[in-house]
Amino acid sequence: EYVQRYKERDDTAQVLFFAGDTYFKNGNWAEAASVFENYIRGPWEPKELLVEAHYKWAQAVENMGDPGRARRLIIETRAVYDREVAKGKAVPPAFGAHGAFLEASDAYVEYQELKLQLPAARMARQLEQKAKLLQKVVGNFTKVVTYGDPGWATAALYYIGDAYQNFANTLFEAPVPPELDEVEAEIYQLELQDQAFPIEDKALQAFQKTLDAALKNGVENEWTELARERLRRLNPNLERPKAKELFVSGRNEFFYRFGSTMDNNPAYAIREGRVVYAGSEVEGGKKPEAVKLTRAQDRILRAGTTPALYLSGEGMVIEPPVEVQRAR
Repeated sequence: EYVQRYKERDDTAQVLFFAGDTYFKNGNWAEAASVFENYIRGPWEPKELLVEAHYKWAQAVENMGDPGRARRLIIETRAVYDREVAKGKAVPPAFGAHGAFLEASDAYVEYQELKLQLPAARMARQLEQKAKLLQKVVGNFTKVVTYGDPGWATAALYYIGDAYQNFANTLFEAPVPPELDEVEAEIYQLELQDQAFPIEDKALQAFQKTLDAALKNGVENEWTELARERLRRLNPNLERPKAKELFVSGRNEFFYRFGSTMDNNPAYAIREGRVVYAGSEVEGGKKPEAVKLTRAQDRILRAGTTPALYLSGEGMVIEPPVEVQRAR
């Protein structure tokens, strides 16, 4: 009634907004949605809270059970946010970042669904297409970060990491052309792995940036937990078996397995950053059994992050600094 009677007053738009906000806070979603829409589409001026009204309209619609329409309204809110900020208005960045994140997510679905399929010529075209989509996806999520909202920034950084990991996995799991023999197939897979490892490192860096940004801004949400889990998968501690064997990192693509000193094996020694024992290949004798690395272990070795290995007085293979100090 006030709005209809005093629609020419300068405070009419503000009164209308706060009426909608009262409905919103009380959970009266249909009334809130109706009032906010009236505020946005009506002739009332000035609309100082236009972006917030648009965002809360979308939230009210979602709570009414229409997520599809709510999603469209949130994306529209991003465009309204950009226009208002360009006019110099101060608006909470979450109102724009949420819509930008949803837009980026739509492109990511297309990227994620693209798989490589034989024959080789077709797979090459698909890989080129996926690489272009990767650039687009990373650019879209990077734009989300620039809005400056800590919560949506962590979500975007996580998905940048996830996008890089998806591309690396695409290379790791690429089908092998059936016309290749066993040796050619192995070379083919190794070449793909050489391309995949640097991309997987970018994923690791993005997941770490997610946590760094969250720590800086005091954010803890589902994306930070997901980033921690992905980091644990990409950079696990090298496992130490409980049996009478030790797995130690080599300088190449293998882990070398040595018997326990308790089995009267020769003394261990350090040779060029790896653990060996008398009679091993380093000393011109028996070659130790070689076990292929896991992907994560290989990535660690290639990145040069494997800690130096030490030998305690008891002949145990250990890693610095804590265990070295304890052994001493």
